[in-house]
Amino acid sequence: MRLEIKNVSAEYSGKQIITNVNFSVADGEFVSILGESGSGKSTLLKVISGILPAARGEIFVDDEKVTKISKHFAYMPQDDLLLPWWNIMQNVCLAAKISGDLPTGEKRATELLEEFGLAEYKNSYPKELSGGMRQRIAFLRTALSSADIWMLDEPFAALDVITRGELQDWLLDLREKISNTVLLVTHDIEEAIYLSDKIYIIRGTPSKIVKEIQISTDYRNRQWLYEQGNLKKDIFEAIKGA
Repeated sequence: MRLEIKNVSAEYSGKQIITNVNFSVADGEFVSILGESGSGKSTLLKVISGILPAARGEIFVDDEKVTKISKHFAYMPQDDLLLPWWNIMQNVCLAAKISGDLPTGEKRATELLEEFGLAEYKNSYPKELSGGMRQRIAFLRTALSSADIWMLDEPFAALDVITRGELQDWLLDLREKISNTVLLVTHDIEEAIYLSDKIYIIRGTPSKIVKEIQISTDYRNRQWLYEQGNLKKDIFEAIKGA
């Protein structure tokens, strides 16, 4: 589904955090919002998701105006928020249990656990898994929602650099198996380049979109990423306002 943001502004405790944000995400596109910590990235994602109210502006999904929390969006925070007293199958089927369609949810979960390479963990409990594995489970729970648009709020930020790289590789591979539209918030320049079709840079006080960068390639791997030195420099300068 296509997402369009028009002149969105947001406030917190009477202070304007983001102002006049405009951008679009095409159907099936992977887009990153990139900026420094405290730049309003997560606030913007929560406003789009309907978790926080917009002070001004409009949000559209396939030309349908969205004004509150919507079935179109699946929001994934930095913390995995897995329930420790439930095993993995129970955790990923939470939405199906709430909606009253647990058998269908369990059938789909079984299929995706296999597809995500997680089938062997379905009876495990969160405390038995590594941080990286828990994040994979959180992604699976997001995928099991009926939402067409995934909203990812720095899902790898709390992980060590090795695990973060492994999860980025895993998500890049997963992109070939899903058709969802994805909006990722991150402060990691390499992560944004590696995963995205397009990057929007947010900066300022209050924050706004200052640059759009299209990532045009049909082939991505770590070697390709290491060769993007000039692009990394350009993005860094845009973030800093150099």
